[in-house]
Amino acid sequence: MSDLMRMAVGEPITDAHERELVQDAWQQRWSLARLEREYILVVLNEMAGHRGRTAEILGIDRRTLYRKLREFGVKGARRARTDEAESALPEHAGV
Repeated sequence: MSDLMRMAVGEPITDAHERELVQDAWQQRWSLARLEREYILVVLNEMAGHRGRTAEILGIDRRTLYRKLREFGVKGARRARTDEAESALPEHAGV
């Protein structure tokens, strides 16, 4: 789990969180796909796994969110999960 995900648990996502995520991405040379994945998972975690609210906050269609979660292998994304995706989210995230 990234430092940002640990920090965002239980507190609203702020511009400061977003800046930190981008700084982490820059320092660690993440790909754009990795940055997108991390941000989606942080917002999903903040929304306690509620996909509808997550899609709304992200400004994407719910079907797009489901497809991305499926690509990430996130548990409950209407496809078999992977061990990597399970370890990416805290157990209490509800996803």
